[in-house]
Amino acid sequence: MNEQVEESPRRIRDVLNVFDRALKKRRGDTVMAVLDIESAQYAEWKRKLKHSELAILQELGYVLYNEHPHKYLLSYMSVLENKQPVDGAASPSSPQNIARLAKRAWNILNDSMRTPVNLLYPPNVVAVASIYMAARMLEIALPESQPWWLLFDVDEQSMKICCRVIAAVYAQPKRLEYVSCGRTQDDDTILNTST
Repeated sequence: MNEQVEESPRRIRDVLNVFDRALKKRRGDTVMAVLDIESAQYAEWKRKLKHSELAILQELGYVLYNEHPHKYLLSYMSVLENKQPVDGAASPSSPQNIARLAKRAWNILNDSMRTPVNLLYPPNVVAVASIYMAARMLEIALPESQPWWLLFDVDEQSMKICCRVIAAVYAQPKRLEYVSCGRTQDDDTILNTST
């Protein structure tokens, strides 16, 4: 489906070549020949890939556009930075804290792409959830007397559900297995040789 949606499409041949190489590595094959586009294996994989894409498209209702929450985050951070304190209270955060908060929230949004929240919730809810999580992680106080998330038309329950789903990414154990990219010592010698 990437070839229909993204700005830099990938050809089916490229996808199948990468799949073939990964499969050969997993099997422990020592010969890494390029997949022959005239082979029966290539034709079968191409047919299955197209069939799978069609099934996914049907399941998604042919709606392939998904608005990313990153642009909301940027505007919400500027609102929080310029938010006037309520009843003469101190400003919620210093400019340094706002910058740290924005950076952490951006990273959380990137991690949220590994979850279904971007398909299940509007982008403004996901952006607010990332700010909420980042503030908790960095222990930066945001206005609570007048819930700040209401400024962005987000209810607390949706925000906290999003947070729980995204937090599951951080609860997963890190993968410790090293996957070689296929370079050998000879490749390093060639790369370091000046001509």
